Amino acid sequence: MRSIYLAIPIMLLLAIGQATIMPKFPVLGFVPLLTLLVALAWGLLHTIEEGVAWAFVGGLFVDMFSISPVGATSLSMMAAVATVILIKRNFPESRVLLPIILGFTATFVYWFVYLLMLRIVVPFIMGDPALGIDHLLQGTSAPGLSADITSLYTINQTTIGYGLLLAFGHSLLVLPVYWIIYTIERLLNPRRVEI
Repeated sequence: MRSIYLAIPIMLLLAIGQATIMPKFPVLGFVPLLTLLVALAWGLLHTIEEGVAWAFVGGLFVDMFSISPVGATSLSMMAAVATVILIKRNFPESRVLLPIILGFTATFVYWFVYLLMLRIVVPFIMGDPALGIDHLLQGTSAPGLSADITSLYTINQTTIGYGLLLAFGHSLLVLPVYWIIYTIERLLNPRRVEI
């Protein structure tokens, strides 16, 4: 778990780049979440604990440079990385197809959890908790919450359209990130060969 010391400077640099440089140069119409891609690739190559730790650190740094509530990105990234690594355990090892599929899945899980957390947390911040979790706890539907959740299943919505674009883009971008980390790992820690 010493990799957390490596995660702090790398994720800080990625979060700064994601907040300052990447919005000026979108890739195929979207801004990739570099911290999510690196945390996902690290988790796929190592353990679930390390992947979730990298997602936590990256999410905190991203939250520092955004207007979202602190912890929303971290929890969303942690949920996405943990879900994908648990899914990965059920499939045979693949260094090409599996990262692509899991990159799509992780981004979709991240986007869904992030939007749900914003919908529940932001009303508390704005001073109107009646719009958020109170209705869920009482078993009644909030005027906007049920519409928000059902709109996630409508494909023609702008939000879900961007989420799908991001998921498809990340499924393509996770492979180079995965292979870069894999190659660096192999160069720094070569396998021992015994005769």
